[in-house]
Amino acid sequence: KRDYFSDIEMIQDEIKRITRLTKDFLKFSNLEKPNFQAVELKEIIESTKNNFSSYFGNGISIEIDIGKNAEYILADPNQIEQLLQIFIENAIDALNGNGTIRIKTEVVINYNNLSKESVCICISDNGSGIEEEKVARIFEPYFTTKIEGTGLGLAIANKIAMDNKGRVEVESEPGKGTIFKVIFPKFTF
Repeated sequence: KRDYFSDIEMIQDEIKRITRLTKDFLKFSNLEKPNFQAVELKEIIESTKNNFSSYFGNGISIEIDIGKNAEYILADPNQIEQLLQIFIENAIDALNGNGTIRIKTEVVINYNNLSKESVCICISDNGSGIEEEKVARIFEPYFTTKIEGTGLGLAIANKIAMDNKGRVEVESEPGKGTIFKVIFPKFTF
């Protein structure tokens, strides 16, 4: 009986893993075209943060700083929320139960020829960081550094950014943390 239950448990775990992989693959391959509209960053960041509220307070904290004049971008709000969820999830994993996630928005001018004014959303953590040789690959589909990762989360985030006329950059140092910068054209009314 013991072997029987052990085999059943192993099968259930494998089914969960395959289900997670399939869902992530479908998200990656079937992203809809963005429904562009004015996205209020403070509102969408707070909403996304609230989805993870059970993680905060027990060793993990989150700080949000919405910069002056960096309140709006033209993008798909649902996709931007999905993008933020991916980055927050990764930051929580990197913190291993202890540390700080910071989300900051700021206006940048002529950032790598994107447009005259852009908004940079910086999502940083003081977690484990990523080795230099792995940083170059983190946006590749199926590349993962996690034991139970599918390798699609950051690939999806990168695709969302590009589909919404933005780009993602990453800076990381092992033992010190990671900063993801997501740059979008600024929206003004």
